Amino acid sequence: MKIINVGHLGYGMAGQVFHAPIINCISGFKNIIHSNYKPLLE
Repeated sequence: MKIINVGHLGYGMAGQVFHAPIINCISGFKNIIHSNYKPLLE
């Protein structure tokens, strides 16, 4: 089976408690990138 690399952009609460665990449970998918962008407040 081919492994599919998956990355998260905007990895917040939903990514931590829903998306990442679901992706980790699916055989053939591999979580490789977590990115969370928070703009600076002026």
